[in-house]
Amino acid sequence: MERTPSFDEILRRAQIGEKLAMQQLIEMYDPVIKKHSIFNSTFDEDCYQYLVIRFIKEVRKFRL
Repeated sequence: MERTPSFDEILRRAQIGEKLAMQQLIEMYDPVIKKHSIFNSTFDEDCYQYLVIRFIKEVRKFRL
C-alpha cells in the first residue's frame, strides 16, 4: 500500500519543479485562492489567475 506524502514532501517536490506536486498544492489552497478572487460578489478570473501565478512564485521562494 502506497503511503500519502506529507505536506513537507509535497512542498519540497514542488520547489524543485515537480509539476504534479505543484498541482497538489494549488488544489489544497484553491478554496482560499478562489475566496480572494471574488469582488462585489463576482468571481474575477483575471484575479484568480494572478493569484495562482503569485502562489507558484511564492512556493518556489519559501524556505523550510
